[in-house]
This record gives sequence, structure tokens and C-alpha cells, in this order.
Amino acid sequence: MIDLTLPQAFVSDFLNVFELIIIYRLVTGYLNRKIILVDFLASLVIICVPFLEGSLEFPLIMIYLWLFDRKHDRPQIIHNNIIAMCTIIVMISLTDLGDHYMYEIFLEGRKNISLLGWILPITDLIITVILGILVILFIAPKVREVSIQILNPVPLWKLVGVFFISPEMSI
Repeated sequence: MIDLTLPQAFVSDFLNVFELIIIYRLVTGYLNRKIILVDFLASLVIICVPFLEGSLEFPLIMIYLWLFDRKHDRPQIIHNNIIAMCTIIVMISLTDLGDHYMYEIFLEGRKNISLLGWILPITDLIITVILGILVILFIAPKVREVSIQILNPVPLWKLVGVFFISPEMSI
């Protein structure tokens, strides 16, 4: 278990939640200043709600993203929920892996971690920036392409028609 001071733990948890929501927004393409401010405040609320188990934050993030999409009448709520779940799984895995190795390399066996403990939130931020760049360059265009295909079901019906309609009947 990683022991951090209270400010370090708060900043680390807050950044994990906020960065996760921002990466989701980058993937779905719904990102502007107003949404960033709302996400910032929602992240504070999610972190400030006391839980005995820290893993309850992630279902709250899913509920928040679902409610936000529902409030703003996003056309593909189910599609976006699947993206949110995948984003949460990937981000949490990467940040936990980064935290584990940074703790083993820099903090394990040290008695005074008050200064070196800030390495963990900084590592999470670096991982998020790298992942954000990868999302913008590679993942978001593919998600938009699939989203357009989901909104326009005609090509899907043509594909189904090719397999199930007899050769005499043309599309």
C-alpha cells in the first residue's frame, strides 16, 4: 500500500478522477471550457464524498458521465457508456501501474516521503498527457468514424441484405 500525506493523496485522487473524465471527453469529442469547469467541480464532489472503499469512485464517474450525456441529449448514450467503461479500465490500469513502479523506484524504504510523494501525482499527469496525445491522434478519429456509421444504419442494412436476400432481389 502506498502511504502519502493527506494533500498528496487528495491531489493524486482528484487528478485521477479529473484526468479520467478529460480523456473520456477527448475520446468522445465533447470538450470545451464550460464542460471542463463542470467536470472539475464534479471531480471535486466525487473525491470529497467520503467512502470506506475507494473503488466506489469509478461507478460514480460512470453515473456522472451517463447523467451528463443524458442531460445534454447525446445521441449515442449506450455507445458513450461503453467508451467510458473502456476509458476507465485503461486509465486506471495505467495510473496504477505508473504509481506502483514510481513507488518502488523512488519511495519504497524512505522514511520521509513528504517531498518525494509528489512524484506520484506528477507521474499520473505525465501518463495522462501522453495518453491524451495518443487519443487525439489515433483513437478519437476511429471513434468518430464508428459513431457516424452507427448513426447511419443504411450501410448496415445493405450489408445484412447482401447475406440474407436471394440473388434475384437486388438492393
